[in-house]
Amino acid sequence: MTSRRNLDTQGIGRKARNRAEEVILENGHLFQPIDGDIDNGIDGYIILRKRVKFKRVDDNKAKFYEDYVETGNIVGVQVKGVSE
Repeated sequence: MTSRRNLDTQGIGRKARNRAEEVILENGHLFQPIDGDIDNGIDGYIILRKRVKFKRVDDNKAKFYEDYVETGNIVGVQVKGVSE
């Protein structure tokens, strides 16, 4: 019996990158992909952010908000995927 291997490497890579981006965004960070034609080992950059709480006074009433701000840190990542 011969094993079948999915040789659609572009499709596998695209799925892996999409999943990585989803996880990164779910955690409040940003993902900046790099063009696939450039193969320097880095598939994209994660722009790290942190959650902050702040107070704003509108019409003499204090309102509390939460948002994300960039930390200034960037991480280069290489994403790998496997066929199912």
